[in-house]
Amino acid sequence: MNPLQVITAPARLALKPARLALTPARLALRTLDDLHTLADSVRQGPQGDRESLMSRLQMLHSEVIELNRHAHTVTGQATDLIVMARSLDAVARQLHGEAEELSETMEPVMESLDRIDDVTESVETLVDSVEPFQGAAQRVGRIADRFSRRGDEDAVAERG
Repeated sequence: MNPLQVITAPARLALKPARLALTPARLALRTLDDLHTLADSVRQGPQGDRESLMSRLQMLHSEVIELNRHAHTVTGQATDLIVMARSLDAVARQLHGEAEELSETMEPVMESLDRIDDVTESVETLVDSVEPFQGAAQRVGRIADRFSRRGDEDAVAERG
């Protein structure tokens, strides 16, 4: 596989961050292996193959330069990732602290809700007990209204 194919395959590398981090080192090793093979060929091969070997060396040289450029890019991205991770860590610590405060605040609220539930049950029991007397209470109220009107009429008559 051509080293540039490995570098230009972001879909495969994006899923494997360790592979992405090790790519420059593996490409450098492949390049050194190719260079060693070329050196052996130069020592053993005929004179006419030197031109093809020189062109291969130039190609290897350009690939090493490209590899170096990508290594700098990866290093920059790794630095950015480290900065983001530190930022996320700070946010997580802050959220944890706020969650602890919220938890402490929620304890009295939960106790109050329990008391409200108890009071609600008592009120419902009271309503169930008083409800049968509602009609009688209304009738007593009407009678009281009549007495108060008569009392007002009597008071006006006595003044007048």
